[in-house]
Amino acid sequence: ASGAEIAEALRADPFDPAAFEAALRGRSAVQAELAAQGASSLSEIVSTMTPEARAALAERLTRRR
Repeated sequence: ASGAEIAEALRADPFDPAAFEAALRGRSAVQAELAAQGASSLSEIVSTMTPEARAALAERLTRRR
């Protein structure tokens, strides 16, 4: 679902809450799939790292928080 579909649902007259919710859910599903693919790709990359590189990454992540 795209922003255009959400905007279309918002502009509808009469407003259809179910259509709006469906557009939001569709967009959320796409975002969740992209996040899952990203996590999988990152896991593959990290699995090739040396222990030292993984420790350095962990340190950088800890400092950001």
